[in-house]
Amino acid sequence: GNLCPRIRKLVEKVKEDSATSIPTWAGKFLFQVKTMYGEQFSVDLSGRTCSCRGWDLTGIPCSHAMSCIFHIRENPENFIHDCYKKTTQMRIYELVIAPMDGPDMWEPTDLPDVDPPNYEPKKSKLNKIRRKEPNEIEASKRK
Repeated sequence: GNLCPRIRKLVEKVKEDSATSIPTWAGKFLFQVKTMYGEQFSVDLSGRTCSCRGWDLTGIPCSHAMSCIFHIRENPENFIHDCYKKTTQMRIYELVIAPMDGPDMWEPTDLPDVDPPNYEPKKSKLNKIRRKEPNEIEASKRK
């Protein structure tokens, strides 16, 4: 398949969860889905949305949408966002960082060398306890 392994595993779980939903066709790519818990959701396959907002947020069809996809006998991979596909990942990482020569082969310049930033240690946080005035009574120490 064209899906990344983690996403394929997630899609398989969503497929199993979709068995509890019953889609009813409402026209073109619109469906009303009832779950076994009495909930109802509206799914638009062309807009890739579900009223549960799960599909909108992740780009992976929720169980309600998955039941509709199976109802029209389509491949679920066609409804998953392209960012989860191997082809997209390969395109993202096809560019490589060009190797460069070592410092001994660099051209000398008249500019000053780049040094690391000056390090100033942070002030101690040990003296955060308020110092008592000499006339204040010391509280008893807990043991």
